[in-house]
Amino acid sequence: MSGTIVDNKESKGGSGKSTIVFCPADNAIFPRAMIHFYFHNPDETPDFMNFAVLKESFYKTLCTSMPLALATDMRQTSTKHGGLTATLSSIPDYPLVTKHVDNEHTVEKMIAKKFSLCSQPPAIVNVPSFANPLAGDPLVTLDIVYMCDGVGFALALSHAIADMPALITVVQEWSQMAKSMFNSNQQVYQSEKLDFDREWFWKSACAFPPGTFVDFDRHMDEVAAIAPGNDSVESEACHPHTSVYRLSISPKSVETLRSTRPDGCKDISVAALITAILWQSHSLANPKSQYTYLGSSITIRSTPEFARFCGNTATMDYLYYESAQLNAMPIADISKAIQARNQSFSVGDFVRCVENYSECAYMERYSNVTDSKHAAKIIVINISRLPSYNVDFGYGAPVKFVYPAKSTPPGFCIILPHNKLGGMDIYANLTSSVIENIASAEFLNGHVEIMKYQ
Repeated sequence: MSGTIVDNKESKGGSGKSTIVFCPADNAIFPRAMIHFYFHNPDETPDFMNFAVLKESFYKTLCTSMPLALATDMRQTSTKHGGLTATLSSIPDYPLVTKHVDNEHTVEKMIAKKFSLCSQPPAIVNVPSFANPLAGDPLVTLDIVYMCDGVGFALALSHAIADMPALITVVQEWSQMAKSMFNSNQQVYQSEKLDFDREWFWKSACAFPPGTFVDFDRHMDEVAAIAPGNDSVESEACHPHTSVYRLSISPKSVETLRSTRPDGCKDISVAALITAILWQSHSLANPKSQYTYLGSSITIRSTPEFARFCGNTATMDYLYYESAQLNAMPIADISKAIQARNQSFSVGDFVRCVENYSECAYMERYSNVTDSKHAAKIIVINISRLPSYNVDFGYGAPVKFVYPAKSTPPGFCIILPHNKLGGMDIYANLTSSVIENIASAEFLNGHVEIMKYQ
C-alpha cells in the first residue's frame, strides 16, 4: 500500500486570536447545503460584526449574486371574496436573518473539541429544514450568534437550487460586501424590490431546452420496474462497518500529480482523477453490487440571462455504471466521463434537478434504487479550489479550515483545501477495503497520507 494508515486520536486544539472556518459536508441531497464559520476574538467583538451591517450586506449580496433567494411567490387571499388578490415579488427582511446571543458556548471550547456538533450553539446546529422551493418556501436562512469570545454564522441554502460550491461563493462575496459597507460607513441598505417572482422565474427557466441528462431518471424507472417495491438494505450484514479517514495530499504533491497525469488526461483536473479513484475503489470493494452510483457537485453552465437571477449556482447529480463495467475501466476514462458531465450540465438539467428534488415521490424512488442491496453508492463533494480562504469580513482571512471529521456520513467524501497554499484533505467515511484500494492506486503512489479517526 502506498499510503500509511494510522489512528488519529482527537487532540485538543490551541487558542488565541484567529479566524476559524468550519465547513460540514452536505448531510443529504435534500433538503439543505450548509456552512458554519466562526470568528474568534477573546478580547472584544469588532465593530464590523455589527448585526445591522451583516444583515443588510447579506441582502445586498443576494441581490447581486443570487437574487432568486430573495424572490418570494407569496399570495394574499381575500377572506371576503376568496381567490388571489395580490402577488408580491419581494418583501422586507426576507429571507430570515436571525440574531442570537449565547453566553454558554464559546469558540474556545469548540476549538478544544474540534468543533464537534455537540460543542456548537443550538442556534448554529439546528438550521431549519426547507420544504418545497417551488412553493415559495425559504431558499436561504442565516443565523448569527454572538458569544463572549467571538461570532458564529450558520448559512443554509435549499439543496434543490444550490450545493456547497455555490454556498461558499456566496459567503466569500458577502464578506467583501460587508467589509465594503463598513469601511464606507454605508450601514443602512434599503432592500430593493425585485422585478420578478419565483413563478415567473420557473416559467422562464423551463423555457430552456430540456435537460440532456435524463438517463439517470430512466435508469431508476427501469430498476424499479424490474424489482418493484422497497429493496433497500435491511440486514446488519448488508451494512459493512465504516470508519472516518483523512487522506492528505500536500500542495507539492498536487502539483506533482498535475504534471504527471496519465496520457490522455492532461486536461482532466486532479480532483476529477481522485474522484474517479474513489468511485472505482468503492465499486471494487462491493463485488456483489450490480450498479455503482456516484453523486457529485456540478456547476451550472448557464446563459447570462439565467445567471442574472441564479448566480454561480451548483447542484448534485448522478452518474452510474454497471459495477463490472466500472471495475474494468481505466481511471482515465472514468475521469473523462466525470469531467464531461460537469462541462455539459445545462440550465435544462438544473430545472430537472429542482423539480425532482422537490418531489417526495422522486426522492423515495431514488433512495429505493441507490440504497438497494444490489447497489453501491458514494458521494464526493469537492470544494478544494473554491475561495474558502478569501472569506474576510475585515478581521482577516481564515487561518484554518476546520472540519469535524466524525460528522461525515457513511459513503460520503468531501475534498477540502489542505491549507492556504492548496493541496487536498479528503475526509471519507468508508470501509477499510475501499481505503486499501485507494491507497494502492497507481496515480496516488507516494502522494497520499492516510489517517484513521477512532
